[in-house]
Amino acid sequence: VLRVKPSRFDACDLHSVPVVSLGLWCILPNGMSAEWLNYRVQPQMLQLSSASLFVELKFLHRGRCRAGLVRVPAHSEDKARPVVYMFHGSGRKKAPAVKLASTRKGCQRWSDKYLCVYVLSDEEFKGGQSTGIAGWETHDGERTPNRSDVLFVRQLHKAVADRWALNHTNIFAFGHSSGATFVMGRLMFEANDIFRAVAASAGRLWQRMPFYQNRTEWRSCCHVMYNYGGADHHGWGPAVHGKWGQNYGIEASGVRLARANGCRVLATGATELSQTFQDAALKHVVRTVDLNGHPVKRYVFPNCSAGQLVSFLEWTDQSHYFRGVADEFNANLMSFFDGVQRSPACISALNLTVAPKLLKLWSRPVEFFEPTSGSELSRASSSVAGRGVVCGVALSVLVAAVAFVRSSRLRRDYTVAGGTNSLLLISEAQGEQGDLAA
Repeated sequence: VLRVKPSRFDACDLHSVPVVSLGLWCILPNGMSAEWLNYRVQPQMLQLSSASLFVELKFLHRGRCRAGLVRVPAHSEDKARPVVYMFHGSGRKKAPAVKLASTRKGCQRWSDKYLCVYVLSDEEFKGGQSTGIAGWETHDGERTPNRSDVLFVRQLHKAVADRWALNHTNIFAFGHSSGATFVMGRLMFEANDIFRAVAASAGRLWQRMPFYQNRTEWRSCCHVMYNYGGADHHGWGPAVHGKWGQNYGIEASGVRLARANGCRVLATGATELSQTFQDAALKHVVRTVDLNGHPVKRYVFPNCSAGQLVSFLEWTDQSHYFRGVADEFNANLMSFFDGVQRSPACISALNLTVAPKLLKLWSRPVEFFEPTSGSELSRASSSVAGRGVVCGVALSVLVAAVAFVRSSRLRRDYTVAGGTNSLLLISEAQGEQGDLAA
């Protein structure tokens, strides 16, 4: 299990600082090498099991420490792979995120032919203090000032693409609860130039989302599979949340996802937020299927703008957590993403321009792992190419002083309960918009 040891210099607190001295470079106090132009830090890897090898990408975004865990395939690392980004629900921090990322509710959902990225949300801050809850925002700045989760995901994707060979026509997102709300209400609308498909379990759309004001004109080209439990304790109708405001009903969320993709759907309701599917004089297709003894009512919306696959699945006997159908649910997810790969729909909507490899030094991701025991570390690369000759004592003192000043400033900007590293500790406790259990 990954544990980040508290230290004076965390990876997000101290970044590589370029210092020129007769063309030579200094090594900073925490062992991170200064970099210039296209220098790349060598990733360090942690072996959790024979099938779970993770690399952490961690960097500052808008003054906050953000991170993602990448499950690295054991073989053929140069092969361009489809990617699934996973977005957890909201909850309090108790267990290491890498432990969740390595389970059947994490990256074990996907076969090794997929590169899996388990994305960590930021913590919620109110009145300058952490609430201890991590979750995804329905609009920028909702949970934390000056925060933009969509821009963070874009930056994380650039970092992943800079280090691994990706199949850029098959970049997918899956979210549960708060994460589901984020992938279908934010990424499907605001980042469908990257993500060709999104899948969601639980969660719903919210009125404060950026798409809402232009919902009738806002069009997307993105494959969608939306799952919801018939016995979910969050209910099916629209409601006003004391903290997050007005939300959509569940079927109304499905209607909006279908219409945003130009699909055929028949629904009625007094308002946009309360619409329900109408099964008479069908525009969409409805049928009930049996998945290993569990009834699932499947709505398929045809004639979408580019032929994309858009569906809503009601798991009739399931609650918010889908605990009774883990195998069936995961198999259905895999089938959906495999089907998207066979479809040409929405490829033309993607931005396939190769991202420039040069990033600002203070925004550049770094890899940082520490195992709980030596036996868990299967391999670690700490070599740094082109370190050069060690700088003089005076220059080293100057570098340390500059880094310390920057670290102190960053630490004031990013203080959370339990220390700067507590971002990586997340629990399965139910949160305000959902829970971490996927």
